[in-house]
Amino acid sequence: MKHCNFEYSNAVYFNDIFYGAVSFNASGATIQNCNFQICFAGIVSAYNSSPTLVNNNFTFNFEGGTLCWKSPGTKIINNEYFGNLGYGIRCYQSSPAITNSTITFDGTQPDKILHSRNFVDTSVMLFKPENKNFLYGMYLENNSDPNIQNTIIYANGIYEEGENIHLEGGSTPTISYSLLSDSLLPAGAIDGGNNILGHDPVFNDPSKLDFSLNAASPCINTGNPDTTGLNLPGLDLAGNSRLYEDGPIDMGAYEFQAMVQKVILAQGWSGISAFINPVDDDVVQMFDPIINDLIILQNASGMFWPEQNINTIGSWNTHQGYQVKVADSVELFIAGTRENNKTLQLTGGWNLIPVLSECEVDMAGLFNGTDLIIIKEVAGWGIYWPEFGINTLGALSPGKAYFVLMGSEGDVTFPGCER
Repeated sequence: MKHCNFEYSNAVYFNDIFYGAVSFNASGATIQNCNFQICFAGIVSAYNSSPTLVNNNFTFNFEGGTLCWKSPGTKIINNEYFGNLGYGIRCYQSSPAITNSTITFDGTQPDKILHSRNFVDTSVMLFKPENKNFLYGMYLENNSDPNIQNTIIYANGIYEEGENIHLEGGSTPTISYSLLSDSLLPAGAIDGGNNILGHDPVFNDPSKLDFSLNAASPCINTGNPDTTGLNLPGLDLAGNSRLYEDGPIDMGAYEFQAMVQKVILAQGWSGISAFINPVDDDVVQMFDPIINDLIILQNASGMFWPEQNINTIGSWNTHQGYQVKVADSVELFIAGTRENNKTLQLTGGWNLIPVLSECEVDMAGLFNGTDLIIIKEVAGWGIYWPEFGINTLGALSPGKAYFVLMGSEGDVTFPGCER
């Protein structure tokens, strides 16, 4: 079943018989690219059912998004759960594979949840409002041991007794390559490694229910680099490539559709460059996230001085280095596409050069055959002076810019990085 929309489904369960908007009983199928919203419950997988749920949205459902009841073979891939009142995913004697999903809550539209309550019989609910037990990201009970990978579980359980992940009855999920807003994994969970704990995933605009990743998200490129056997679809939840430029994969249901370079700027003066072409090369837009700390950005041809409303740089040029001064140490995230032209033309005299590489670069090899005199840091005492055998720089680092003195003009080509 593909491309379906389920709304206002008044289905409940009673006496161990389960009814969701879609229910499975000892059966299996694929549900893909469907929306389940403002229903009593979304999908129920019961009694040894083994459905595959791919690229679905579960939104503002009263009881919850997906219930796995005595069904260990369910696959939950690339789904998004938000604003569900009882739970995102509940497992009872079930151990589904949960991969690249986003399980979160947004409290800005409670009227939708409350509206769903108007047409269901709340007397049969497991999570009754008066118990204050609702809004679990995941509710795992009775020896449920799901394998959770590449998944974001964030800001669930905002009510009194709620939790991101609730465990009981000997349940032992294995969690790896996932982000939780909790600073610790729940007691009893198995740490599969490479998790990000106690952090904000930095969604683009949660207030508008946009849970795609911002360029500053720690979830970008931090999923399991080995996607073998994960049964991932070719497209993410937004219809974009699930593996951008063949990975590494991101956490969550959305793949960030650009490369991201993080540049760390120390307080005061430093050199800055990028090895990618920004999505928006307007320096005003590029530096807007750190505009409160930016004092001045300049190169040989101009400056951007926000306090004085001066901008003679205009557009960022990847083939130039820049000097920057910031009031405090900050991180700048630059999103864009890889710069494929890695050759720099250098003039005789002083040049301010970028580092067109994703990895550190050996200076001797890069400038071999040129009339290089000296390389020095923009701010600091590090230098490379081959004539006198002096090297206190070590290597050229991505994100930085350097002063280079040439005896005559020449060119250098940055090598590729070994992977």
